[in-house]
Amino acid sequence: MRLLCWNVRGARGTRTFRDLKDFIHVHKPELIFLIETKMIEIQMGKLKSRLGMDGILCVPREEDNGGFSGGLCFLWNSNISVSFISHSFYFIDVWVKWEVGKECRVTGFYGHPTASQRHLSWDLLRSLKEVVPRPWLCCGDFNEILDVGEKVGGVLKPFGQIENFRKAVEDCGLFQFAFSGFDFTWDNKRVGEANIKERLDRGFGNLPLIQQWGGFTTHHLVTMASDHCPLLIENDSSVVAGGAGSRRRRWFQFEEMWVKDEECGTIIDNGWKSLINASTLVKLRRVAVELSCWG
Repeated sequence: MRLLCWNVRGARGTRTFRDLKDFIHVHKPELIFLIETKMIEIQMGKLKSRLGMDGILCVPREEDNGGFSGGLCFLWNSNISVSFISHSFYFIDVWVKWEVGKECRVTGFYGHPTASQRHLSWDLLRSLKEVVPRPWLCCGDFNEILDVGEKVGGVLKPFGQIENFRKAVEDCGLFQFAFSGFDFTWDNKRVGEANIKERLDRGFGNLPLIQQWGGFTTHHLVTMASDHCPLLIENDSSVVAGGAGSRRRRWFQFEEMWVKDEECGTIIDNGWKSLINASTLVKLRRVAVELSCWG
C-alpha cells in the first residue's frame, strides 16, 4: 500500500501541480488525498485527467468571507478499487480493495482550522470509529499536535488542547505511524523569531490494520509549493521493482556532520544550479543523489 496525503493550500498553482506530477512519478502512490484544494468539482475532474489518475471522489470548496476555503479530494489509479462510504466538509471515508486481495477502510481527515471549534473535529473522529472495527487507516491535516515537542516557535499550545486530540485518538483505537524526514510538517515560512513549525499532518492505523498489513511508515516529503509537507504513507512490506528483482525503497537522510565540511555547500550549490529549469522536487532529488555519493 502506498498513499500520498497533502494539504496543498490550493491545487491550481503551477508549482503545486508540477510537484504533484513529480511525486506521482517518483513514488507511484495508488491513492492520493488532497486537502484544501480550493477547487470546484469540474476543476478537480480536470486535475484528475492531467495527473493521469483513474478515479476521483471530491468535496468541493466553500465560499468563505469573500474567498474560497476547503475542498477535499481522493484520487486513485487502476490498481485498486475504491467504494464511497461517507463524507463531509472535513473528511472523506472510503473502502479500498487491492488486487493482491487485501482491503481496508481509508479516511482522509481535515481538522477544524479554528482552535475553539476543534472539539467538533474530535467528536467527528470518534463518530467514524466502527463498533466492529475493520482495518482502518486515517490520515490528514489534523491542525493539532500530540505533544508539546511537536511545535517550535510562537506561544505554547494549551495542554488541554493537546490532550483533547490525544484522547480522541485513544478513543478511536488508533496508533500513530512512525515517520521519517523532518520533524515538522507545517512551517509558516516567516524568518527569525516569527518562524513557527508544527507537526500537524500524520497517519494512523487501528489494530486490525496492523494485524493484516504489518507496520507502516509516514515519510515527510519536501516541497516549496505549500506550507505543509506531503506525506507518503506505505506499509513496511512495500517494495520497488528495479534491476534484477525487487528492492526496498531507500530514503535519503541529511547528516548533520556534513554542515561542518565546506565542500558540502559547494555540492549543494552546484547540484541546484545544474538544473536551471527543473522543478524544486527534481532539484532536491539531484542534490540528494550528489550528497549521498559524496557522503
